[in-house]
Amino acid sequence: MCAVGFYQLLTVAGFGDQYTIYFTSDYVMIACWFGAVYCLRTGRVIEAAVLALVGAWAREQMLLVPVLAGFRWLRLATTPPAG
Repeated sequence: MCAVGFYQLLTVAGFGDQYTIYFTSDYVMIACWFGAVYCLRTGRVIEAAVLALVGAWAREQMLLVPVLAGFRWLRLATTPPAG
């Protein structure tokens, strides 16, 4: 996450024109996506929902996070218990 954030910071700093806010919202969405996927993987659903909300505010593609959460729940619900 630090490498992604550093890359985004350098890229945003490189854009000095009127479209900087457009690129910034893309970077926020990308960072939130990786954070939400990590949170879902570690079972932190509330944090993933917050990241999805922040990311959706930046870009609408973050609405895929609930779809990912649904697929994860479906996979866990249909997996037989180990043992």
